[in-house]
Amino acid sequence: MQPHSLVAFNTATASANKIHDDTVAASLGFRGGLVPGVDVYAYLCHPPASSRSSRPPFGLGAISTRWPS
Repeated sequence: MQPHSLVAFNTATASANKIHDDTVAASLGFRGGLVPGVDVYAYLCHPPASSRSSRPPFGLGAISTRWPS
């Protein structure tokens, strides 16, 4: 697997859960609003999924026999 880096983007700044808001998170000691877990999960899944481009991601083979190479 190749090294992978990115800058996370907070998609939930307007969320009712204010921990995603920069001001509230900073008042609690964070550098900025927390990025939602589903986004972090997507960031973490990208490197292994892209390194396996010739095979479907884990589990997808069970629902599809067609996968682009």
